[in-house]
Amino acid sequence: MAAPNTVKHARHLGVRLEDGWHAFRERGGRSRGLVATVLPFRGYGVSGADGWVRVFARIVLARPGAFTNGLPKSKVVSDGVRGWRNFISPPIPHAEVVAEIGGRTFRVDADRGGVLDVKITVDLAPGWHAVTLRSESSEPADVSVFVVDRSIDFGVVSDIDDTVVVTALPRPLLAAWNSFVLSEHARVATPGMAVMMERLMRTRPGSPVLYLSTGAWNVAPTLTRFLSRNLYPAGALLLTDWGPTEGRWFRSGQQHKVDQLRRLAAQFPHISWLLVGDDGQHDPEIYAEFARRHPGQVRAIAIRQLTPSEAVLAGGRSMGTMDSTPGTPWVYAPDGAGICEGLERLGLLEPERVAGPPTSAMPVLPRKTQ
Repeated sequence: MAAPNTVKHARHLGVRLEDGWHAFRERGGRSRGLVATVLPFRGYGVSGADGWVRVFARIVLARPGAFTNGLPKSKVVSDGVRGWRNFISPPIPHAEVVAEIGGRTFRVDADRGGVLDVKITVDLAPGWHAVTLRSESSEPADVSVFVVDRSIDFGVVSDIDDTVVVTALPRPLLAAWNSFVLSEHARVATPGMAVMMERLMRTRPGSPVLYLSTGAWNVAPTLTRFLSRNLYPAGALLLTDWGPTEGRWFRSGQQHKVDQLRRLAAQFPHISWLLVGDDGQHDPEIYAEFARRHPGQVRAIAIRQLTPSEAVLAGGRSMGTMDSTPGTPWVYAPDGAGICEGLERLGLLEPERVAGPPTSAMPVLPRKTQ
C-alpha cells in the first residue's frame, strides 16, 4: 500500500520543484532590472447578452523595450527566431492582469506558470474585437479575439504538427526540435492545407478556426507568425504547458487535446466541427472518440495521410478508426488538394470554378492545308 503514496508524493514534489524554479527565476530577473511584459495571443468568444470571450497571454519578465505589443523588437525576428529564445524569459506566477474589453475593465490572474487563460463575460457583437492587457506597470499589449455569432453552425479545429506544418521527425524528438532548435523560417507548410482552410472560410464566412496542438505556450508567437506568413486563416491557438501537474510529472498531450475538444463542445453546442489532423498515431483515435461522444457536433473528420517516411517517423498510421463513427464521414488524403476534393463530395466546399479563356485571347486559327 506504500507505493501509491510514494507516487503521489513524487508527483507533488514535481509541482513544488517547478514552483521553486519559477520563483528563483523571477527573483533573479527582477534583480537584473527585467520588467513585467504581457505576450498576448488571439482568443475567441460568443456574442450576445450572455456572451463571453476566452483570453490568452503569457506574463513574463523581459528587458524594457524588448517587446512591442507582445512581439520581439530584435532583428532575429526577420532573420528567423531559434526556438530556445522563446523559453528564456522568466514567467511571473499568478500575475495580476488588467483586461480592457468593449469599454469595460476586468481584473484576472495568470496561473502558476504565468499563463493567462480566462473566460470573461462580456456582451460583444460578432467579429473581431481588440483586447488590451496590462500587468504591473507593463506597456499595454493589444490582441484580437474573434466573437462567433450564435447563428453560426460550423467551425474548424485543426492540428498543427504534420497537418499544417511538415515536421518529418520522430515523435519523441518532435516537440523538443520544434520548440528549441528549429528556426521559424525553416518550417515548411504542408502542401495545399492553407488553400483548403482559406476555401472553407470563403465558403462559410464567420466560422471560427482553432489550432489545437500539444506545443507549449512559449512557442505561440512563432506559430502565430508561421500561420500568418503561410496565409492560414487567423484563429486562436490552443496550446499547453509542459510542466508537472498535481497528478503527474508531465502533462499528457493526448489528454490536452481531449480536454480542449470537450470544452469546445460545451462552449459551442450549436456548432458542428470539421476536425483536421494527420494519421500519425493519435489524431484519428481522439477525433473518433469525440465524434462518438458528440455525434451531432462533428460534421466530418479530415485526416492528412503521411508519406511512408513520415509515417515511420511518426510511429505508424491509424486507419482502423474510420469505420468506428457511424454517421460521421471521413476524408483521407495526402495533401490539402486531396482533402478539398473529399470536402467537395461532402458538400462542405463549393467546387472551384475553372475560368474560361479571356475575351482578348488570340483566336485559334485553322491549320493550313498543303
